[in-house]
Amino acid sequence: MKPRNSVEWFRTSVSRIIGIFAKRTRDAELDAELHAHLDALTEKYIQRGMSADEARHAARREFGGIEQIKQEYRESSRLPIVEVLLQDLRYALRALRKNPGFSAVAILTLALGIGTNTAIFSIVNAVLLRPLPFPHSDRIVEIYSTLPSAGVTKNGISYLNFNDFQAQSRSFEAIGAFHDTDITLTGSGEPEIIPGAAVTSGLFSVLGVQPIAGRSMSATDDQPGAAPVVLISERLWRKRFGADKNIIGKQIKLDRRSFSVAGILPKDFQFPFQQPPIDLWLPVQQDTQFKDLLPRRGGHYLSVVARIKPGVAAQQAQAELESIQANLIKQYPADNVGWGVRLTPLQHEIVGNVQVELLVLLSAVALVLLIACVNVANLLLTRATARSRELAVRAALGAGKRRIVRQLLTESLLLGVIGGALGALTAWWAVDAFAKFLPDDLPRIHAIQVDVWVLSFAVLLSLVVSLLFGLAPALHATSTNLVDSLKEGTRGSSDGGSRRRMRGILIASEVALAVILLAGAGLLLHSFEELQTVSPGFRAGGVLTASAALPQSQYAKGEDWARFYGQALERVKSLPGVIDAAVVAPVPMSGGRINIAFAIDGKPRAPEDRVSAEYCTVSAGFFDVLKIPLLRGRTFNEHDAATARKVAIISESFAQRYFSDENPIGQHMSFGFPEQASREIVGIVGDVKRASLDDPPEPTMYVPYEQGPMWFMTFAVRTAGSLSALESPLREQIQETDKNLPVVDVQPMTEYLHDSVAQPRFRTFLVGLFGLVALILAAVGIYGVISYTVAQRTQEIGLRMALGAAPSQVLSLVVRQGMKVVLLGLVPGLIFSFALTRFFESLLFGITTSDPLTYAGTIAILIGVSLLACYIPARRAMRVDPMIALRYE
Repeated sequence: MKPRNSVEWFRTSVSRIIGIFAKRTRDAELDAELHAHLDALTEKYIQRGMSADEARHAARREFGGIEQIKQEYRESSRLPIVEVLLQDLRYALRALRKNPGFSAVAILTLALGIGTNTAIFSIVNAVLLRPLPFPHSDRIVEIYSTLPSAGVTKNGISYLNFNDFQAQSRSFEAIGAFHDTDITLTGSGEPEIIPGAAVTSGLFSVLGVQPIAGRSMSATDDQPGAAPVVLISERLWRKRFGADKNIIGKQIKLDRRSFSVAGILPKDFQFPFQQPPIDLWLPVQQDTQFKDLLPRRGGHYLSVVARIKPGVAAQQAQAELESIQANLIKQYPADNVGWGVRLTPLQHEIVGNVQVELLVLLSAVALVLLIACVNVANLLLTRATARSRELAVRAALGAGKRRIVRQLLTESLLLGVIGGALGALTAWWAVDAFAKFLPDDLPRIHAIQVDVWVLSFAVLLSLVVSLLFGLAPALHATSTNLVDSLKEGTRGSSDGGSRRRMRGILIASEVALAVILLAGAGLLLHSFEELQTVSPGFRAGGVLTASAALPQSQYAKGEDWARFYGQALERVKSLPGVIDAAVVAPVPMSGGRINIAFAIDGKPRAPEDRVSAEYCTVSAGFFDVLKIPLLRGRTFNEHDAATARKVAIISESFAQRYFSDENPIGQHMSFGFPEQASREIVGIVGDVKRASLDDPPEPTMYVPYEQGPMWFMTFAVRTAGSLSALESPLREQIQETDKNLPVVDVQPMTEYLHDSVAQPRFRTFLVGLFGLVALILAAVGIYGVISYTVAQRTQEIGLRMALGAAPSQVLSLVVRQGMKVVLLGLVPGLIFSFALTRFFESLLFGITTSDPLTYAGTIAILIGVSLLACYIPARRAMRVDPMIALRYE
C-alpha cells in the first residue's frame, strides 16, 4: 500500500498546484487536461516497473519540474528587468548543458556558416568596400588615352602630353604619372631585381603620402639633368639596409648607377597595387629603360592619376581634358589625331574587374549561412516539440507568450553568440587557408585581414542569424494550442501536424537554397573545364623559362642587348639535354604586352583610323621551341641579322583581319619599337594567346630579336629531361655571361598557363566548396527530420507491420514521404537558379547560364544524396519489431 500512498500523495500535491493556477486562468478544460496528463505520466512509469518514488521523479523530469518552474516565475515577477534577463541566460545555459548533442551540432553548424561568411567578407571588405588608403580617395581618378578606331579604351599617355595636361588643367589639385619598372639593386648583398616604379613628383601629392624619413620627390627631380634620387619603402629599408637610420643621402647602386636615397615611404603605403609590392620609386627622368620615349608624343606608356579639386564634378574635369586633347590634336596632329581621353575613378579601375567575382563568392557563402540557419531552426523546432509539455506548463503557470518567446530567443541568442565566437576563430584560419588560393593579381591582396570591421561584421552576423533561426520556432511554439499539446502528450505523441508542416517547409527551403548554390557551382565548374580545354596556341610542356633584365648604364644600346642575349643563348643551347632554346619578349601568357601602331605600305589610312597590334621580338627557333605552327612562308633564321633586310612574321588572326582577300607574304609593313621601320612579311604562324585563355587571339607581329632587341627578355628552353634538374644549370649559364646579373622567374612554361587561370580557379574552388558544404548540410537536415519522424512514428510503424505490412512497404513509405519534401524544394530552387545565375554570366566561358548538362547533374546529385539521407532512417524503420514498438508505447 505504501507505493500507492506515495502515488496518491504526488497526485494530490500536483492537483493542489494545478488548482491554484486553474483558478487564476479560469480554464476548466486546461485544468482537466493537466490532471489527466499527470495521471497518465505517473501510471505509465509505474507500468514500466518503476517504484512510486521513481515514477514520481520521472514524471517531474518529463513534465519540466513544476515546482522549479513555479519558483522561477514567482521570482521573475518581482525581479528588475536586468535580473530577469540574467535569469533567462542562466536557464538557457542550463538548457543547453542538458542537451550537449543538440548544442554541439547547432554551435558547430553556426560556426561553419558564420566563419566562412566572415572570411569571405574580409576579402570583400579589403578589396571592394574599404576606400583606398589615401586621403579623400573618392576624388582620385585615373586618366587614359583612347583610340576608338582600334577599339582601344585604356591606353597610356605620352610624357609630353602628360606635361600639357598638367600645365593646362584647372580641375585638379595635383596630377602625377608612373609606370612599372624592374630595377637591379647591387652593392648590398646579392644582386636582386627590385619591383619599382618610375614616377613624377606629383604622384605623391595626388596620393597624399609623406615619407617617414627624408623628403618626397620635388619638381626639380623631374627636370632633365637632375641628380638621380630614389625613394625606398620601409620594407626594403629594413630588409636590405638593416633599418640604417643614416640611409638618407647615402648612395645606392640601381642598375649599376648611383642614386641618392631621398626618403623612406611608410610600410602601409602601396601604389601601384600589385604583387610583388613596389619597393623603389625613382623619377621618370632617371628611368633609362624608357628614356627614348620621353621626347615622343606617340609613346603612350605612362599611367596618369589625378586628384579632382573639391566642388569640381567628374564630368567637368572630363570636359576640360577633352578640350586640352582637342588642342593637342591641332598642335601635334601626327601623334594625336584619332586619340581621345577619358577619366575614371581610381577605385573602380583597381577593383572593377573582380567586383562581380567577389560578390558571387559573398552571395554563395551567404546561401551556406542561410542553409545552416535553416538546419538550426529545424533542430530548435524539433527540440521545441520535445519541450511542448514544458512550455504548456509554463504557460499554465502564468507565463505569457512574450515571456516564453523571450526565453526561447535567449537560448537562440546564446547559440548564436557561441557560434559567432567560434566562427570568428574559424575566419582567422579560413583567411589564411583561402590566401593560398588567392590569385596574385587580386588587387589590394595585402590588405586582407580579420580586423575590427570584420569582427564587427561577425558580431552583427551572429545577432542577425540568432533572430533568423530562433524567431520562427519560438513564435510557432507559442502559437500552438496548449490543450492540444497536452492531449498529444497524453496520447504518447509529441509531434503535432503544424510542427510537421513547419519542418517540411524548412527542409524544402533548405533544398531550394542548396539547388541554387549547386547550380552556380556546377556552372562555374563546367565553365572552368571548358576553359582548360582551350589551346593557348603553343605547347608548354617540357619548356623551362628564365628572365633577365639588363642595366642600361652598362648595356646602353640595342646592339649591346642583342650581343648579350646571343652569347647567353649559345651557352644555354650547349647544356646537356637541351633540344632547342630561344629568347622572347614579352612571354605569351605572362601578362606582359606591347601594343604598337602599324601601317601597311601601299594602303594609306587616315590618321584618325590608325590601327595597332601586339608586338613580340623573338630569336630564330622560337616557334620550334614552343611548337607554334608555321602556316605559310618561313620562320626567322640566322640570316635575319641586324644589318639584313628588315622582316616580320604575322599571326593568323592578323592575316585574316588585314589581308583577308590577298596573300600577305612579300608585302611590307611599317612599325617598330622604339623606332619604326618598313618590314617585309615573310611568314604566317598560328595564333597565340597573349594574356588569358578566355581572350580572343590578338593580331600579333613578330620581329627577329637582333632587328628589334629588348633589354628585358626571357629564355625559353625545351628539354627532353627533367625541368627541375635544368634550373640551376640554366641560371648558371646565363650568369656566366654577366656574373652581376640576377636571373629571375626560373619556372616551367606551364606555370604561366596555371597563373593565367588563377582567378577562375579561385572562384570555382570556393563556390564548389560552398556547394559541397550546402549539399552536406541539406543531407544532414533531411536525415535529421526523417530520423525524428521515424522515432515519433514507431508505434504507427509497429502497428502497420503487425497488420501485415512488409518491410519493403515501410521503407517505401518513409522514403516517399521524405522525397516529397525534397521535390517541393527542388522545383522553386531550379526556378530561382535560372534567374539568379544570370548575374554572373560574365564569369562563364563556353557555356550559358541555362546549360542543360549542369542542371541535369545538379538534380541527379541532389536527388541521389537526398535518397541516401532518407534511406538510412527508413532502413532503420523497416527493422522495427512490432511487439517491442507496441509494448513501448
